[in-house]
Amino acid sequence: MNQPTKIALIVGGSVTAGVAMIAAAVAIWNNRQLKLLRTYKKAGKILGRVGTIFQSVSEAME
Repeated sequence: MNQPTKIALIVGGSVTAGVAMIAAAVAIWNNRQLKLLRTYKKAGKILGRVGTIFQSVSEAME
């Protein structure tokens, strides 16, 4: 194998590895964002229920 071919293979492998690392980082980032979104939605539902309970209690006390 001549030198230019070796360099091309090394560069090609490096680019492929770089793209794979970026893709993995994006996948991890998206997974974290989805988890945060789910947590935010759950918290919103819980706070909505608590607000409804407090509203019912305050109406009952009137």
